[in-house]
Amino acid sequence: MKKFLAYLLLPLFILSSCDTKTPEGTKITKEEALQAAESITRLYPDRYILISNETIGPKTKLKYNGSGDLSVNSNYKTFKSPDFESWLIVIGPDFLTNSNECTHIFVNAYSKEFETMILNGQAIVKWDENLSYYPES
Repeated sequence: MKKFLAYLLLPLFILSSCDTKTPEGTKITKEEALQAAESITRLYPDRYILISNETIGPKTKLKYNGSGDLSVNSNYKTFKSPDFESWLIVIGPDFLTNSNECTHIFVNAYSKEFETMILNGQAIVKWDENLSYYPES
């Protein structure tokens, strides 16, 4: 009987350890969001990386401009976040090309799936300054 239970439970333990999604209703951390987007961020070793201080709600109207700072220039544009709650990660512009183009990565706060947007400027949100960095090349 003990062997039977062992053979029955072993596959369940193996299957449960292979799941990469978070448990239903559990929000991922900022660090997990950065890990989820690493396949993209590591492609830009010469650009800074920012992550939002808090998650962004679904279809939230966000402002952006060339500097990413609302106080610098009132000339800003708007866009909407995807239809899921997400951590926002921004890959800064390439200053060598004199461009304001920034890649915005919205990492789903529950599934780690992500969508990207390229905008001519940086979203204006509160950033976690402790997690801002330049990726290693």
